[in-house]
Amino acid sequence: MSQFFALRRALPLLGTVIAVACQSTPTTPPPGPQVATVEIQPTPLSLALNETTQLQAIARNAGGSEISGLTASWTSTEPTIATVDQSGTLTGISTGQSQITATIDGATGSASVTVVSTPAPVATVVVTPTTMGLTVGQTGTLTVVAQDASGNVLPGRPVTWTSDQSSVASVTGGTVTGHSAGVAIINATVETVVGSATATVLAPGGSSIAIQPAVTYQTMLGWEATVELGQSDIPTFTYYRDEVVDRLVNELGINRVRLEVRSGVENPTNLWQNWQDGIIDYSTWRANRYVVVNDNGDPNTINPSGFQFSELDWGIEQVLNPMRALMAANGEPLWINLCLVDFRGSSNIITTNPSEYAEFMLAVFQHIQSKYGWVPNSIEVILEPDNNTPYSGSRIGANIAAAATRLAAAGYSPDFVAPSTTSMLNAPAYFDDIIAQPGALAALSEISYHRYSRSLSSLQEIASRAAANNLRTAHLEWIGATYHELHEDITVGMNSAWSQYVMAQPLTSTGASDDGGKYYIVDDGNPTAPVVSMGWRTPFLRQYMYYVREGAVRLGATSTDGTLEPVAFRNLDGRFIVVVKAAGGATLSVAGLPTGTYGRSYSTASESNRELGEIGITAGELVPIDIPSAGVATIYQK
Repeated sequence: MSQFFALRRALPLLGTVIAVACQSTPTTPPPGPQVATVEIQPTPLSLALNETTQLQAIARNAGGSEISGLTASWTSTEPTIATVDQSGTLTGISTGQSQITATIDGATGSASVTVVSTPAPVATVVVTPTTMGLTVGQTGTLTVVAQDASGNVLPGRPVTWTSDQSSVASVTGGTVTGHSAGVAIINATVETVVGSATATVLAPGGSSIAIQPAVTYQTMLGWEATVELGQSDIPTFTYYRDEVVDRLVNELGINRVRLEVRSGVENPTNLWQNWQDGIIDYSTWRANRYVVVNDNGDPNTINPSGFQFSELDWGIEQVLNPMRALMAANGEPLWINLCLVDFRGSSNIITTNPSEYAEFMLAVFQHIQSKYGWVPNSIEVILEPDNNTPYSGSRIGANIAAAATRLAAAGYSPDFVAPSTTSMLNAPAYFDDIIAQPGALAALSEISYHRYSRSLSSLQEIASRAAANNLRTAHLEWIGATYHELHEDITVGMNSAWSQYVMAQPLTSTGASDDGGKYYIVDDGNPTAPVVSMGWRTPFLRQYMYYVREGAVRLGATSTDGTLEPVAFRNLDGRFIVVVKAAGGATLSVAGLPTGTYGRSYSTASESNRELGEIGITAGELVPIDIPSAGVATIYQK
């Protein structure tokens, strides 16, 4: 009992101690975030007399992040023109201009307001975001800002919302609701001015490709092949030439050629013709085909007898001119890319003397024009300079500048293409050395490369240099290239032109294989009845090449499925093309295509260029296509 009374006597004293302890350790609230800037929205602003609008003041810290929950103090420099109350409500009082200031925790922001006697007319209507993706049943919100001709925001103007495909997506007060798979254009009209956004609605769980016509990338130039289909083997060649040339143009879609000219054409002896006539054997010709013997000691005067063009002429007459005729019949030009081949480890006058290089190119141009009536469109300055040649980037740059000047003086203005390095990894450094030479960059049109060594970072570097200097890019050779490389070169390398390698090659007589170095292969086991077929990679390449023509502009395209990689194009005639690289079988739909009739095809490991039949749609409808396994699918407007 005594212990109980002792505890009872101690409790008041314990309470006092606790109270004192609490009073002696007051808690200080942590400091709030520091306001660095204040932003007023909307701005700039135009009001009519007696018109009101609500302003907002946004506080931000030093990192630019918004700080919420703070109150602004508002003032107007000219309250007789415009007043602002402490809630941020702005009112136009008389015509003129005033500065509105918002202060939050010592930081200030200001905006200009112009008060006009009559409401300014609406000049533009901006809808945000411009594209919206929804699934059926999902909603999204659009906002609209009306502006006058000076870009001033015009608040309080009534907005009328409409959808051109209300069964696909409806809109009420800026809220868009998806109803069925398809594409709808959402319009916001203020007075008589319209702003638009595109709403793509997908079926739940479906895979869809959405085309974005307003997003544009590179313009396509051509699909290239080297002028080589076994024409040196004359007896066999004559039996399959016409078929191969026709199929290159009308089946595959090749519209650009590499016309090779060997450095050894500058020589008083016609070695190639001597081989063809049996005067020398093949090994002798091969050992001397790059040997240069100067036509004379003056690079400013061409000695025609010092150049032997019989090999070049044979390729032009047997292959290139027939292709040009077929292309002309189709109403399309054939782009001719003249390429110097000079695989000698030691230097010659063409390598080391820019004036001699310029003379060489002028001699070729003058010969082709005088004999055939046309000239090449471009000069691929040197083939694979990093492959047993003495051509450095600096030498290439000096040769470009000299040749461009010499050819221009003679009335020729070809594009220049370089460096065409064997290794993609070497192309950026070569390019940097090329453009360091005076006059080279002004003449250069296309950064070219081969893929015998490759990396994604090098491809990105090439594309970046091209963009920074307003140049095209082109992959122009890799034996073994497939549609995977083609797709990457288009989308990452931003290629305008692309080549696998040569046109065709006979297999039986040469012992060659279907190694991806030729678009067509020829079984010439029966020399007088050869059988021509596509290389196994070619049907996949055709899904791009046949449909996408010179002048096509690549458009934006997005996918809801990471296994489906789309590229989209609009040809010069306005037709839309969509090519989809599929990692596996898929059922998909393409949205955003205009009214029209569309064909559909695909290539897989088991089916080549399989046509699925055409389908007609109106704007907003989807184009469906199934691909049974990995490969390439194409939707093309007819």
